[in-house]
Order: sequence, then C-alpha cells, then structure tokens
Amino acid sequence: MRARSTSPGAVWRGAPAREAAAPAVNGAGKRGRHRLATRALLAGALWLVFVQPARAATVQGDMKIYVLNVGQGDAILIVCPHATHRMLIDAGARGYPNSQKAFQQQLRQLVPGQQPPLQVVIASHPHDDHIAGLHWVLQTFKVGKFVDNGKSYTKTFKKIRTLANQQKKAGTLQYIPAGKSLSSIADFCPATNLHAELLVPKGFGKAKNVNNNSVVVRVKYDKLSFLFTGDAEREEEAQLLADPLIKPRLGGAAFYKVGHHGAETSSTHDFLSQMRPQWAAISSGRKNIGKNKGYRHPRALTLGALLAVITADADKEIRTVDAGESAKGEWTTVKIHKRIYLTAKDDSILFLSDGQTVRQQPAGLANPIGPD
Repeated sequence: MRARSTSPGAVWRGAPAREAAAPAVNGAGKRGRHRLATRALLAGALWLVFVQPARAATVQGDMKIYVLNVGQGDAILIVCPHATHRMLIDAGARGYPNSQKAFQQQLRQLVPGQQPPLQVVIASHPHDDHIAGLHWVLQTFKVGKFVDNGKSYTKTFKKIRTLANQQKKAGTLQYIPAGKSLSSIADFCPATNLHAELLVPKGFGKAKNVNNNSVVVRVKYDKLSFLFTGDAEREEEAQLLADPLIKPRLGGAAFYKVGHHGAETSSTHDFLSQMRPQWAAISSGRKNIGKNKGYRHPRALTLGALLAVITADADKEIRTVDAGESAKGEWTTVKIHKRIYLTAKDDSILFLSDGQTVRQQPAGLANPIGPD
C-alpha cells in the first residue's frame, strides 16, 4: 500500500485508539467496559505525550547529525536544535568486530539517563548491519514511533518485531510499516520549521532485493534538506526519480548519507544529478576488516561519482582514502576533499546545520572501533 502524499511536515492526527491496539479484555459488564475505556484513554494519553507533540514555534540553532562509526553498518542520530527531540536511523551491525559495543557506547554518551526518550526510530531494512541493536534500543529507550519497511525479519531478529508489537499493544509505542503510514510519521521535532518525512515511491516494498525496500528519510530544516537512503540501490533510486511527487523533494540536498555504504550499486548518475548534494557521508568498515574484506566499501566508482557533483572546496584539504575496485578482491586509493567523509577514515562524524549552512566537526565520542 502506498503512503498517502502529504505536504512536508504535515502532522498525522489519526486517532490513537485505532493505531495502538487495546489489550484484549472481556467487554461484558460494566467492569469490562470500564477497564477497556481506562486503557484506551491511557494509550491515547501516552500517544499524545510521547508520539505526536503539538507543533511549537520555530526553532533556532544547530541541528546535529551524528553518523556513528559502527564499522560495516549504519547508525545515524539526528538531534533537534534544542536537544530535546531525536530520531535514530538504524542500529549498527552484528557481524563486524565491536560494532554493537561501539553503537551502544556512543548512543548512551549522546542520550544518557534512565530510559530517555527517542521520539522516532527507523529501521531502514532488516539486514543485520542495520538492525542488530534495535532490540536493545527498544528495551533501553522510551521510543515513541518505530517505523520499518514491513518486510520479514530473519529468525535472529524476530524478537525485534515481537517486542515492538508488545509495546504497541501496551499503548507505549506507535509501530507502523513505512508503506502503511503517512509520510509525516517520521516527524520527530515539534518545531514548525524542522520537518521529517518518509519518501515512499509508487511500487515501494515489492522488490526481491531487500536493499531496494529501504525506508528513505528526508529532513528539512529551514532552507536545507538532508537525505538518508539506507541501502537503496539503482532500482529504488529509479522509483524515487519516477515518482512526480517525490522527485522534486530530492533536489538541492545539502547533505546525503550515501546509500549502501558507498557501493557502486547505489548513487547513480541520475540520482546524484537530481540531488546535487553539498556534503556526503559514508558509513563503512575498514579495509579488509570483517565483512568489508569481501564488500570492499566504499567503491572507487562511487567516490568518483560523488566528486563529480560535490565540487565546493574541491581544491582544499585533499586526503587519500582506501576504496574497493570493481575487480574481485582489489583495492585502490582515491583522493577526496573535505566535503566527503568516511567513518572508516574520520571515525564518527558530526554535521551541524542552522538551516542555512552546514559544517562538520569530529563527533568526539569514545569508540572501540576507531578510524584507520
């Protein structure tokens, strides 16, 4: 089912009692009806408090985007300028050395306290380098909204959906697949000038390749937009470009979280030409470490494609990074500039934006993985 198109940042005003399934009770008699009414009211109250905050005035200051170094995997934390509302996209890997330790350690540094809130958590797609820490996240944080792509989890990760459904039944979590929700389900900040939305193209969710069922997120803060595409490859990028409602939303991106760890299966010429990003970040493993010995991410072809469109400051602060060749088992080096960042080179990365400009600085987080 295709998500209904809405204006950017439109607020979902759906009835919480319909979205948060009430626990089964015996409706016979006054006591049963009273229990049902009480639980429905509680679920609705929790939904309003934790899930759908009322729109406030405009916000000022720096929005923060943390691209966490979790090795060959993804984990991105976005924090509103007032540091009160957050969205987490993906949760690190299982098969890369120390990925989960790194993910949990860094997230707890950024979001301390006993069961602190995460307004929105998004699982881009159910591969173990994106969802390995989600069960821990749902247990550790007070999650308001949890969005995935609606596809089956492997046996190892079925407990994520089990826990999400338990919390939904209890009325403490709104859990809906991307293809069955409004685009504004991703909104995590109540400010009127900072919005998040899902970009769900026509035909979403039908691909045999799970990467091409990735949940794509667009954040817009004042004049600037920021794109997060999971592991979307050529097929899903083409779907996004073919959708007349979505294609304009891709244009003029200030920041692009590069798809599929910088693999050459993503970031096509047409997709990059539509976006024309000003900054880019790649989350991938180090050369010949863990699964990246075979994947060889990022690929040299992808870095070349990014350099062709991200030209600002191209002659400043040139540095050399490792990149995989198309030929099996081969590596090379590529010279890039300081608008393209790699977790394997730069460790965890912090991007800051006041809605008018973007700047970058080291995240400064203790991390057991570390850069090259």
